[in-house]
Amino acid sequence: MTGPHLSPELVEMVLQGELPPRTLVTLMRHHLADLCPECRRVFAELEDGAAWRPPQHAHAESCALEGYTLAFERAAGQALSAADRRAAEQSAAERDLATLLALPEQARRDRVARARSRFRSRALASLMLDECRQRLDDEPVECGALAELAHEVLLRVPGALDGDDGDEGLGARALAYRAEAARATGDLPTADRLFRSLRARLASFPLNDPEVHAEVTTLEAGLRRDQQRWGEMESLLARAVLLHRQALSPPAVVDALSARLDQLTAARLRRSGGLDAFGGGDYALS
Repeated sequence: MTGPHLSPELVEMVLQGELPPRTLVTLMRHHLADLCPECRRVFAELEDGAAWRPPQHAHAESCALEGYTLAFERAAGQALSAADRRAAEQSAAERDLATLLALPEQARRDRVARARSRFRSRALASLMLDECRQRLDDEPVECGALAELAHEVLLRVPGALDGDDGDEGLGARALAYRAEAARATGDLPTADRLFRSLRARLASFPLNDPEVHAEVTTLEAGLRRDQQRWGEMESLLARAVLLHRQALSPPAVVDALSARLDQLTAARLRRSGGLDAFGGGDYALS
């Protein structure tokens, strides 16, 4: 199968607003395509456009085809223009990131605050968060500072924190990385507060990307481990496994998380040594 089975946990997450309703539709579509050859054929034709036919009324077929051809060419031109804009924005974001990384932390914040047109794009925030992710394990303080700065960048992008389709989970990732940085440096109250803020945000603006949701959930499980809230930790890790399966993540990611969950659950049941029984590794996914 290409996705997980429908489960009470998945339905509950949709009902609680943690996943968009389209998740269930996507899941059912995958299962239909897996189980029924006819459904698989129709879905494939819809995706490549083969199933689209001109209407047989109002105009001659040749006129309809000509109209569709013009519409397709117009759409293709718009897509190419959008791709050019994205490429230019990505290139500018890479330059902006290099500029900021060359500065000390406070100078970076001042540079962003003073800028009138630079340092305000989703692309830049995304690159900064990718940089945060790479530093989660070894440089938590730097990671936290970059995540906070990424949030400042997003504040300067209209609609970027309003849960629109272009958000791509950037606001949620920024909060999660700040929380993880606080956890890694031992500031559990701050980490707890940030994760509570994150859950409140997700209740209003569910993530469209289950893989981002899985990463956020896995990081929160690390905090619950440090707080010795074992039941919550296990529940979050189990949810992360489900989300990674929903996202069709690489099997190695799911297997590693599942093995970790089994190990931690067994250690909890043995009750042999408290926190040490749960290992010292963190939950950041590489």
